[in-house]
Amino acid sequence: FDMVIRAFAQLPRGAAELHLVGDGPERKSLERLAEESGVGDSAHFYGYHADPFPILKSASIGVLPSEFEPFGNVIIEMFAVGLPVVAFDVDYGPREIIRDGENGFLVKTRTPEGLARALGMLLEDASLRSQMGAKARGDAEQHYALSQAVRNYEACFTLLRNHGQMATTA
Repeated sequence: FDMVIRAFAQLPRGAAELHLVGDGPERKSLERLAEESGVGDSAHFYGYHADPFPILKSASIGVLPSEFEPFGNVIIEMFAVGLPVVAFDVDYGPREIIRDGENGFLVKTRTPEGLARALGMLLEDASLRSQMGAKARGDAEQHYALSQAVRNYEACFTLLRNHGQMATTA
């Protein structure tokens, strides 16, 4: 999350507020970094929330700064409330969910500058932000809704059952 704070510090003052949800051993150092970077007044640390959706619903853009992300449920959660998501293009998760330039941005260079550029594009263009957010919500509904997940599990179990039957008859 230090990358998000450093990127946020590069954006024009007053362009946005940063809302960080989650807790951990780095929180104090991240709060200190926000102060030292001059964004302490506009960076809000919420700590752990069992239900982050009220906070997500009030946001305009989602950010996932992970170095490694196996799938990225948080991306789906942000998509579900209509947020375009900016994430680093790391192996697996974000790359499998975010369609770069359509429902969010995949930042190729893992730098605060790359993150700031993507965030800046979305902050400066309300129409782009709205279009990407609508696509994100549509993707969440089409590919990750509960009914779709159930169908995917059923297909997987059917495949496994059929494979198991083939193995026992061979």
